[in-house]
Amino acid sequence: MHTDFNEAIKDIRDQVKGILIDLDGTVYIHGKPLDGVQEILDRLMENYNVLFLTNTDSKSKSFLMDYFLRIGLHLPEEKVFSVPEYIHEFLMNSGKSTYLLVTEDLEEYFQDVKQDDFSPDCVIVGDVRGRKDLQERLNTALRCLKRGADLYVMQKGITYVSSKGLSLDSGSYGKLLENASGKKMKVLGKPNPDFIISGCKKIGIEPTEACMVGDDLEADIEGGKKVGAKTILVKTGKYDEELLEEYMKNNITPDVIINSFLEIEKVFPLDQK
Repeated sequence: MHTDFNEAIKDIRDQVKGILIDLDGTVYIHGKPLDGVQEILDRLMENYNVLFLTNTDSKSKSFLMDYFLRIGLHLPEEKVFSVPEYIHEFLMNSGKSTYLLVTEDLEEYFQDVKQDDFSPDCVIVGDVRGRKDLQERLNTALRCLKRGADLYVMQKGITYVSSKGLSLDSGSYGKLLENASGKKMKVLGKPNPDFIISGCKKIGIEPTEACMVGDDLEADIEGGKKVGAKTILVKTGKYDEELLEEYMKNNITPDVIINSFLEIEKVFPLDQK
């Protein structure tokens, strides 16, 4: 991060041709969009090359878009790129067979990929909320891993806050299977460079021409840095000042820090390209 805020902003404006924006914790928090954020998003999309890059792994694309509408966010479907969408492309292009440990909605979304519940090429773990057969499916996943399958998680979050309180997230189940199988899990969502690079390709830019905006130091800031993108950290969602200090000691430092996404105009003026 530049010691001179204006210098950092100038660098971003000079070099950036596309903006990758996180959603949960950045644009909306606990299912509620930031006050006035829709107008800002509309003006950003009018003036800049924008893609919303989200690690949300509980919903298919259609369910995700419906969810955004329900909470009051109006986003063009082509401007949203989610982890399940990326993984679907990954599986279809690679031809890998998989055993899926995901929500029932995502099972339907992945119905056209090659699946195998005995000896697949990989096991993919995502959000499993609402699954009454979770124990059985975890055991099946473990047996697949012991037979040689690779272990992937959609995203490595350990916990999330549900309507009932703190709950186990995808990364917790990935860790459980990692410990039980001896297989090292690989993350497919942010901060995985391939996911971010794929997002850049969607809007026709090189990763070094991107600016990643988000609240998560690992997924958004470290992920952005891994591909050579500029990064903006917002002090909402998962923001943690102590964790920021630790990351900065390890030279993982956002180019700019703003209090909230509502201040994005400080970096990207909303009335001009």
